[in-house]
Amino acid sequence: MVENIPCLLEGIFAAKTVKRRESIYDRDDEWKNLELFVKTRAWCTVCGLRRTGKTTLVRSVASSIKGNLVIYINAWEFPSTESFDFFLERLKEELEEILISSKLKRILSSIKRISVLGVSLELKEKAKIKLVSALKHLTARQPLVLIIDEAQVVLRHETAQKFLTALYDTLMPNFICILMGSVVSLKNALSTNEYRPLYGRIEEEIVLHPFDERLAKGYLITGFNECNVEVPEGFIDEAVMRLGGFPGWLAMLGRITTRRMIMNKSINLGEIMKEIESDASQIIYGEIARLLRGRKNVNQYLRIIRECAEEGEITVSRASRIIRRSPSTTVFYLNTLVENGVLAKRDDYYIIPDPMIRRVARRPEFEREVKVRL
Repeated sequence: MVENIPCLLEGIFAAKTVKRRESIYDRDDEWKNLELFVKTRAWCTVCGLRRTGKTTLVRSVASSIKGNLVIYINAWEFPSTESFDFFLERLKEELEEILISSKLKRILSSIKRISVLGVSLELKEKAKIKLVSALKHLTARQPLVLIIDEAQVVLRHETAQKFLTALYDTLMPNFICILMGSVVSLKNALSTNEYRPLYGRIEEEIVLHPFDERLAKGYLITGFNECNVEVPEGFIDEAVMRLGGFPGWLAMLGRITTRRMIMNKSINLGEIMKEIESDASQIIYGEIARLLRGRKNVNQYLRIIRECAEEGEITVSRASRIIRRSPSTTVFYLNTLVENGVLAKRDDYYIIPDPMIRRVARRPEFEREVKVRL
């Protein structure tokens, strides 16, 4: 069975986020469209719920196009109040690596000693000018694709939007920016108001949705076939019913199941689900804490999430009674959770679209575990 292990390193179930085209299930239209946007230098956003495969799609497409430099920055763990400073520092570090490998010592020396974190506003402005200058020299040689994951964390600061606008105006057409976010729409948030800095510069948007039932089953069947693994009858149907169509959770199930088969262990979906939920709970606690960090009335948000998880759905009136707030205030809380991918609106009801979040939010320790991470 040893020969089957590479499928977990490079195949559909692999945890890596840069893959060959054949190792990304479905997403044909999204791949072609994103490839077109990059080749035609169109700035774009890629949005959707977490674990729908945004990062893998974007990084894989960008890396597959020859002749482009690629910088990937994940803003998710940046502190909210200083996220733009941390972004600039990471951009500098990534630029240094490219300049070292390209042996561009003159440009490298211009940014080697600059710092952003903890310096005065004046010095910070000088650092930004040097970064733009280095990017200008670099993009004169070859195109560069900047990918910002969970970009909403950085773009909440208008200075970040102004900085990206300056890059667009200075470096196009050899500088392409792809903004990703686990939100309903970054493009609408950034480009609908003509007074926003990035107005008119974000041309396209791709929204990734979870797989429907047919595609989710096809994903698992294809992945298990790739690994030469035969699962018990009904296993895939039951797994999809419990995990929905989220590639992130389905891939985790695929990896755990395949390893168990390789180790000649029995395949019991209940045991596998417990293992997934144990790992997923830590991820979800952290994600919700990150979303709520710095917000007022955290308890109200958590009560809404728990009630929705336990009942399967919630209305504005019911949520208003639970948190003892006016309907208008309650709608604000609900919309915040919708915009950040925790809830989804279906007619007059709100639901939790991710079945794993529903499971975790029903656990007795849910509120406590989120709060200790704030």
